[in-house]
Parts: sequence; C-alpha cells; structure tokens
Amino acid sequence: MTDCLSAQAKKNASADSVEHAGKVRGQLHDTIIMHKTRMDSETAAGRRFDQWRQEREKELEKSIAFIKELQESEAREAEKRRKEIEQRNIPDCSICLQKMEVKDIFVLDLCGHVYHRTCIKEYIRSEVY
Repeated sequence: MTDCLSAQAKKNASADSVEHAGKVRGQLHDTIIMHKTRMDSETAAGRRFDQWRQEREKELEKSIAFIKELQESEAREAEKRRKEIEQRNIPDCSICLQKMEVKDIFVLDLCGHVYHRTCIKEYIRSEVY
C-alpha cells in the first residue's frame, strides 16, 4: 500500500510540477511580451522623436538660408544705394556743410537742397522757437 501511495504521490507531484511549469512558462511569456511591447513602444517613440528632430532641423536650415538670403539682399540694396548716391553726386549738407555719407539719412527738398535729417530737425526747431 505504501508503494501505491508513493506512486500516487509521485504522479501528483509530477502533475503539480507540470502545472507549475506551465504557469511559470505562461508568466515568462507574458513578461517577454510586455517587455517586447515596451521596447517596441520606446523604439516607436524614439523614431517619432528622431523624425520630429529631423523636421525641426530642416525648418532651422530653411530659416538660416532665408536669413542669409535676406542679409545678402540687404547688402545688395545698400551697395545699390551707395552707387546711386555716388552717381548723383549729392552735394554737401546745406546746413552744416559737411559731406553726405552713404549711411546718412538725408532729406532732399523740392529745390534740390540736401540736409542731414538731424540738421534739418535742429534748424526747424531753432526757427520755430
């Protein structure tokens, strides 16, 4: 009888071991799936971030190119203005009698007189008061 109990106990122990192994295997499988899902999610997030970063870099490159183009355009305009002033042979300021510079802001009246902006403001101010 003890042999029967021993055989039955072995059978039950074996069945319990198989059942336990199945549960462990299932838990391990679930854990692997969870980690794989997390890794896929992190990889997808990483890809989305990389894509976002690349888009921002492209936008930045476009902005930099636009700024450079604008600076070059402004430089061309300034050079064009300088040449126009030189070709016109603009006379000296009619108030302070100093030579007009390319960078100066000046006023040209209907008579053809040229004034520095600050000079004409001061002159008008002094005449009014």
